[in-house]
Amino acid sequence: MPNLSESIQTTAVERYLARSDHDDGMVFDVSISLEGQIDLKRLTEAWQDSIIKSPQMYFCLRGRGKNQTWKSVPFSTDLFEVKPNDDTSLNVRRGISARLSLIPTSDSTNPEVTAIKLRSFRLKFSFHHAACDGVGAARVIYQTMQRYHDRNPRAPRKAEAQAVSQDSTKAVKTVALPELRNFWATVRGRNVRLDRHATKRFRLGGTQPSTADATLAFLELGGERSDQIRETLRRRNMAVNDFGVAVVLQALAAITDPGRGRYLSIMNPVQTRAWNQRHCTRNHIGFAFIRRRHDQLSSISETLSSVSDQMKYVRSSGIAGELSQGIEIAERIPGGLPVIDRLGWFVPTASVTCLSSLKFGKRTGLQTELRPEKCTEPCDTIQQPSSQSFQRAQSYRVGDATVKGVRILGPLQSRGQLSITMWDTGSGLTLSFRGPAKRKLGAIDSVIAQEIEQVVDTFLSE
Repeated sequence: MPNLSESIQTTAVERYLARSDHDDGMVFDVSISLEGQIDLKRLTEAWQDSIIKSPQMYFCLRGRGKNQTWKSVPFSTDLFEVKPNDDTSLNVRRGISARLSLIPTSDSTNPEVTAIKLRSFRLKFSFHHAACDGVGAARVIYQTMQRYHDRNPRAPRKAEAQAVSQDSTKAVKTVALPELRNFWATVRGRNVRLDRHATKRFRLGGTQPSTADATLAFLELGGERSDQIRETLRRRNMAVNDFGVAVVLQALAAITDPGRGRYLSIMNPVQTRAWNQRHCTRNHIGFAFIRRRHDQLSSISETLSSVSDQMKYVRSSGIAGELSQGIEIAERIPGGLPVIDRLGWFVPTASVTCLSSLKFGKRTGLQTELRPEKCTEPCDTIQQPSSQSFQRAQSYRVGDATVKGVRILGPLQSRGQLSITMWDTGSGLTLSFRGPAKRKLGAIDSVIAQEIEQVVDTFLSE
């Protein structure tokens, strides 16, 4: 447990992600759908034991500008109690940077008992991006699940493994100065905006009631297609992340109008942690900006090759740290950050976050059953991830409850219009789509999901 007298200096990325103009969008969620029985008291203890090991999760952010620090405060068990339908807002300045809530999907709930037997429910993990990155969140979830199982007399105690992304063992380099060629490629021209440059294929301007936590759409690629994608990428020595970026670029090109000086822009987080940081939950990410004109996106194969080459260059040259360096420079100039915001240099058409390297099950602390159950229920790929493809190879459990599905919603920055997250349950690749709380983009969620599915089918048929 950290010394209560200490404080931790913030990084430029943490200060940027903690800005209030992101509203609730800088929160990412991981929901695990379960059927069975859960012990709420034991789950709360496991959650609190995990959070207390990650100071940024409960330290309070203090100060202004580049002088902000994570200020140590006593750990509050009340703030980190697991409750049914807990909708407490995450606030880094109040020391609430993570939340675990139990969301019942049946009526048989009783919040007064320690063991809740339900037909179905969800464990919803929420994290503020200023306090941790995706690998750090996976680490906390892993520790929580392991501690929950360790307290379960039916489950034997197991040695703690390392919840580490594959990318974290191949951390990118850092550069002392921004690379001017890449900087010019990032800021020249204008970025395509979905609210201004979308085609007439779907209606715009129809504001729909929504919340920052709303599920827009989920797209499951299924076991067979996912296997084909992995095998093709393996033969071509390409990453699933780069495939996701290329597919989204092609799909965006199909639903937006080209224009002189306009670029489709994708912001893609890149892992920068070194091996000795593998257990740390703090942010160790950089950002790559992949920009293409419409006339540069003739086919998915060519786009994938181009994106893969650029991302390999980004990883080997340390370019992903340029945004952080740019923020540090702008912080020294009065009014520098607001000017950059108005210019929109770093507001992409969409953001794409790929978590496929965080293998499901093994590194999330879930137990595995040798005899998988067979799903016989109908599945809707837009509203809920299908349990049939999820359990194609094996069945996972949390204590006495069976895991029926997983969904992840990535963060959405200020002025961002679309955040796409891609992950791998082991039996299939899944994508989620998230927009702002007050969106004026009509059916952009389902339209982009359909376009991505068509691009994937085209890629597999080539």
